[in-house]
Amino acid sequence: MERNKVERVRGRKAVEARKRFLYNEPLCRQCSTKGRTTLATQVDHIIALVNGGSDGDNNKQPLCDECHKVKTAADMGYRRRVSIGLDGWPITRPAFGSLDSLANPAGLMPSAAPLTILFGPPAAGKSTLAKEIAAKTGAVVFDLDNYFKRGARTLADAMRMRNVDLISLATKTEGEYVLLVGAAAATERAWWRDTLKPMRTVLVMCDMATSLERNKQRDSSKQARTVAGLNAWWAKYTPDDTEIYKTD
Repeated sequence: MERNKVERVRGRKAVEARKRFLYNEPLCRQCSTKGRTTLATQVDHIIALVNGGSDGDNNKQPLCDECHKVKTAADMGYRRRVSIGLDGWPITRPAFGSLDSLANPAGLMPSAAPLTILFGPPAAGKSTLAKEIAAKTGAVVFDLDNYFKRGARTLADAMRMRNVDLISLATKTEGEYVLLVGAAAATERAWWRDTLKPMRTVLVMCDMATSLERNKQRDSSKQARTVAGLNAWWAKYTPDDTEIYKTD
């Protein structure tokens, strides 16, 4: 029996419709029903077009890549085996599991509230400067360390929590905010500037020796990770015209 296939909207109109839909509902609907917070990257037809579903918003839902793959396989009549880890997340989930994708998340919009982004290597003084700004302005600080204090168990968990807060900046009309990001490469800093449109960006810097000395004051369980992060940051570092704030 031939299915009544509905033609989907294409071209620029489709791109704008997708942006609008994900702006209004930025989290994966399927993950939300399971108590997970995941950025949506796909606009899915609840009833597939090939099965006669409409192309209207009432037949659409935001999904992450992994949930979309599972849903598409089901729509086409295929069974897709997905391995689940002990934490309840699919083991293969590049869209929301890899640190690279979480570091530069899809779906972010320019901040509607005043935002300052502090770039720089580990143990350079970003957190200290952020606290000083917060003390003067009352700004809310988005620092990965804070998300661990709020219950994040892994770096990926902390980044997911941070990304949800970053999504909310598009609708914030009150207050000021400070975001801490490593962003060693000039292209990474440019990405953050172009995506969030902050009012100010600052590259917090000090020499390697100073960072290593500061690292000795940190919790011993974090020191090795900080040294690895420092080496990785400086290996990737490329200069640009970002305002530099030296702390050494």
